[in-house]
Amino acid sequence: MKKDLKANTRKRKASKIKVKRKKMLWRTRAVELTNKLFDSRDSLHFRAPVDHVRLQIPKYPEIVKEPMDLGTIHLRIKNPHYKRYYPTAADWVKDVRLVFKNAMLFNGRHHIVHLLALRQLNEFNRLLQIHYLEIGVDAEKHINILAGLEKIPAPFPRFREACNVLTLA
Repeated sequence: MKKDLKANTRKRKASKIKVKRKKMLWRTRAVELTNKLFDSRDSLHFRAPVDHVRLQIPKYPEIVKEPMDLGTIHLRIKNPHYKRYYPTAADWVKDVRLVFKNAMLFNGRHHIVHLLALRQLNEFNRLLQIHYLEIGVDAEKHINILAGLEKIPAPFPRFREACNVLTLA
């Protein structure tokens, strides 16, 4: 009887250690996923903050209330004091999604930047679903709300060809 009790206690301690390790791994996975998104060819428009003065879009700050970019996220997550910005993995996920939601909000749904943001967001959600155990963010809470937007009617005749070029690139 005592042997069973000791064995159960050891198993519980071992499982607690595994859970702790998984919780500590989320930052490592977050850095990997951020690097993957940052290095993607589709992320060119999302790597640096939008300079609305240089780009001559004065309405940008009115439309996008909380600007965010992958470069800022990249610097924050690599910072040794990253917990100041991202106390939990959910905060990091929220910021990454904010980058792409801002791009889709500002640019029309048929604009190339909107399509690239949609593609990057879907890729991020796919990667997050693969690594959600290590990151600790529940995949059920963060379902891809944009699934099905690929069926948008073509705004111009060569739209489908442009989408295929994006997919092949």
